[in-house]
Amino acid sequence: MEDWKVCNPKLINVGKKYFLATAYEKNITLNKTEIDDQKIISVDLGLTNSAVCSLMKSDGTIIDRLFINQAIEKDRLDLQLKRVKMAHYKGIRINRINPAGTSKLAFDGSGEVKRNNQKDIATFTTGKQYHADLNASYNIGARYFIR
Repeated sequence: MEDWKVCNPKLINVGKKYFLATAYEKNITLNKTEIDDQKIISVDLGLTNSAVCSLMKSDGTIIDRLFINQAIEKDRLDLQLKRVKMAHYKGIRINRINPAGTSKLAFDGSGEVKRNNQKDIATFTTGKQYHADLNASYNIGARYFIR
């Protein structure tokens, strides 16, 4: 961290103890890949799974998907999400997408979905059934490319 800039320290009060936290920053240069050549990983923090990840191209082609379920370690999920900063420091572009409605709308554009009692299966208006969190991760990826 020798080439990083030291920012102003911050005094933090936790109960009867005080800590001095010092932040560091560094200018990161990201690559300039054209939107048509980009591959993204969209992540939905789901209800039935800890996270559902989808690797997709700009034309909507799904390359791979991964269901992550940490039934015992859900408390550590917040800590793991903070590691996204380590990815940014490595030059990986990170965007946050508004998740509102991603689980409610079908990824194929057919409208709103109906979910079962366990909230894990989404039934499209066309009758097709799909995993609800996977549907949301596809919608998150589509919102990135639309933006």
